[in-house]
Amino acid sequence: MTLTAHVFGGYASYEGEHKWRDPEHVAHKFIQILKGEQANGHAWLPRPSGGTIKISNALANNAFDVWGRWAASVLIGIYPEGATLVPIPSSNCVRVGSDTKGRALAEAIVVHARQFGAVDALHWIEEWPKARNGGPRDPDVLVGNLKIGSGLPKRPVVLVDDVITGGGHAVACARAIRGAGFEVAHVIAAARTVKNPPANGMFKIESWDVEAPFHHFW
Repeated sequence: MTLTAHVFGGYASYEGEHKWRDPEHVAHKFIQILKGEQANGHAWLPRPSGGTIKISNALANNAFDVWGRWAASVLIGIYPEGATLVPIPSSNCVRVGSDTKGRALAEAIVVHARQFGAVDALHWIEEWPKARNGGPRDPDVLVGNLKIGSGLPKRPVVLVDDVITGGGHAVACARAIRGAGFEVAHVIAAARTVKNPPANGMFKIESWDVEAPFHHFW
């Protein structure tokens, strides 16, 4: 199956001697703010509609507004009638509704696309280490630790995340929800981890099939 990933920009995790320039620093601050982490100073974030807007921890609403407007425009083009937005749970989310970060990302989209609804539908049965700290990345392993809550309306589901790295978590969540009888063909995120400077720029990351590397698991 296909799980198309759409991201606002890149998240630099460069290998080798690639120097960070202004776009890398802006993108990093953008993600820190969306995650609720402390960002150093402020940055001028490019808006898809043109121009820039100042973002900082004190101006977090600006970052969420840019994210929400962009994500809403992408998803309305795919599902004009709307869909259900389901956050991919953080590694420490072991009960429905405990992932406030993911919920905030989904609700920022709904502000600009009222035909969509945000539902906390997924959580982990047991807390595992984050992938970067040695936690599992294999969807076959991850899906066995996922639980779906009740209350999902019978319409397509779009997964929502902050940063996509390898894609294993997104694929596991898609598999779990598909197993309950729902359509899941898209995941939307604020950024994709990039190991080299993106050819078209930090804020011009093409959509891709995040599920393709995991087809051998099926």
